[in-house]
Amino acid sequence: MAVAVAGPVLTFNPKQNEWTVFFKRLEQYFIAHGVTEEADKRAHLLYSLSEEAYILLENLCMP
Repeated sequence: MAVAVAGPVLTFNPKQNEWTVFFKRLEQYFIAHGVTEEADKRAHLLYSLSEEAYILLENLCMP
């Protein structure tokens, strides 16, 4: 089920953020906004990546 979410948007940029800190904050964001479905969590994670991080992930997953 889709969850309507409001609040600050987290963005992960590998040149500016540490992954472990970002991931912990993202987990708290999921709890605070009631995001429980894995598909919704995945969508939020992918949306929160900077363009550079998204391209890197895409290249690693689909070379």
